[in-house]
Amino acid sequence: MEDMLLRPFKLPGDTERLCLYAAAVGMRAFFLDYPLARERKQVEQNALYICTTTRHSCPEVANDYTAYRQIFVEGYALGYQVARNHISTLPFSRRDAVAAVTRQPDMACSVDLCATMLQALVKEHEVESVFDLPSCF
Repeated sequence: MEDMLLRPFKLPGDTERLCLYAAAVGMRAFFLDYPLARERKQVEQNALYICTTTRHSCPEVANDYTAYRQIFVEGYALGYQVARNHISTLPFSRRDAVAAVTRQPDMACSVDLCATMLQALVKEHEVESVFDLPSCF
């Protein structure tokens, strides 16, 4: 992943922004699947499908579509895994409520909420980025 972070993007911080967005979309996907969960390979296939069919998620960010796709897929899988790990730390009484909050019909609003949750987890666990969150659970 470090190799991808060194790739040239148009603006500083775009890699982190794309990863946060992809992780938020992945987190939302987990909550839509909850209480079931997909295997990593399925999660990556879904991310690749989203990335190649929509291209609406920050298309102005990347001047290298291959790097863009790698970061999106990795970020999406990361968000899915963080959501899976995070929900397992919650009391059973709160799990359905957390999942329900992110199942709003407005996808943009739901993704923004997931991004806010990810940023709160970064702050709560005192790590530098969403890339560091899996090691916190």
